Amino acid sequence: MGNNENISKDIVFISHATPEDNEIAIWLASRLENAGYNVWVDKNELTGGEEFWDNIQDILTNKTVKFISIISNSSINKNGVKDEISYALELERKNNLSEFILPIKIEENVTVPINLGRKNYIDDFKTDWGTGLERVLNFLDKNNVPRNNISNYKDLELVLRKDVVKLEKGNETIMSNQFKITLPEFIFLYEKDTNANELPRTHEYYDYPVREFAGNLLSFFELQKINSIIESQQLVLVAKYKTDNFINEQYKEYSYNSKKDDIDRVFKTLISKTFDMLFKNKGLKNIQWKHTCDWWFPSNLIPDNKIYFTNYYDKKTYRVITGKSIQYIWHFCFRYRIRSNDNFYIEISPRTIYTDDKDIVIPSDSRLNRIRISRTKTWYNEKWRDLLVGFMYWLNNGNDIVINCGDDNSLICSWKPEFFKSEIKIPEDKLRDDDGDIQDGQ
Repeated sequence: MGNNENISKDIVFISHATPEDNEIAIWLASRLENAGYNVWVDKNELTGGEEFWDNIQDILTNKTVKFISIISNSSINKNGVKDEISYALELERKNNLSEFILPIKIEENVTVPINLGRKNYIDDFKTDWGTGLERVLNFLDKNNVPRNNISNYKDLELVLRKDVVKLEKGNETIMSNQFKITLPEFIFLYEKDTNANELPRTHEYYDYPVREFAGNLLSFFELQKINSIIESQQLVLVAKYKTDNFINEQYKEYSYNSKKDDIDRVFKTLISKTFDMLFKNKGLKNIQWKHTCDWWFPSNLIPDNKIYFTNYYDKKTYRVITGKSIQYIWHFCFRYRIRSNDNFYIEISPRTIYTDDKDIVIPSDSRLNRIRISRTKTWYNEKWRDLLVGFMYWLNNGNDIVINCGDDNSLICSWKPEFFKSEIKIPEDKLRDDDGDIQDGQ
């Protein structure tokens, strides 16, 4: 078989180690399929044995136009991968095929097998899958590999090439979605008033900024304030501690078997309940899903549904926080969790949620995800960062967020996110000043 006969073949075969290199193999296959190429990749869907190998041989012999070999420390030691490469080399020699095999190297310190040593290979995948993808697309272009309905994929391929992420060496400051928390100076241990009804122990209990601990209740709130919050149950003060002392040592007076990780989990829950109270008091709504909760802005909570703030470039700007999105209303929302290292942080993940014109949330989380993906696919990182920073700015007019827990006892959270230094830069297009929000009302 000569080169002319090979033109009728259209499969791009991806050889890789299963399951070790499945992630990059499936990622690459999906991108090539989106660009219009017919791709075959083993995703653990085939069983072993003669039937499996017969299928591979048939695809390689009769349907494969290009053979991409993913080279990694796992693949070079896999007998199945070795067999595929050997058979591909045999086909290349037997049929006098030009550039039939394309090795791509995905790891440092891995040696390209000797039988592929003279091949030109792509090694960009070691540091940047995006640049590697662009080189693979160029390779397939150059070799006139057939595509399905090529006219339908021109725009998509431009997007694929445009959105390829390139990495550069150089210092860059990276904004995180974590905000540092300073715990109140004191923490209080309470017991229930035996003359009153018991505090609820079901899910209703979690409406309060308290946490059960060793048969008592912990709270950052001093006695008068916590009793004004839990009107149905008056608490009795047992002890008052310096928060730092309690979280590090004094908790052992009440729970000898507890470890530091255990008390950290108690504090994370207590901090979460305190933030929940803040968000509720600010007028935000929440919706409970099976394993998590979304907090969101109802319509007209703020004038014109716009937050005015100073962003991370110290520039005064604004962001629309809710608006019309075809037949739905979109709302800025977020999920959060409390993290601890040497300090505690609130990590906030910005999202969108969709309602009807009466602010009734679409009841299906899976349906919401599909709408969210379709509606926000053109939103760039800068817009998401602005929405996040704008929200934190709004909580206390650009000052640190202070949750008053009593006289001289407050939980404080920075409205500015944590920043990190990186030695790798990711160039990206900046949004124009008018980009994004002009369309939010459409």
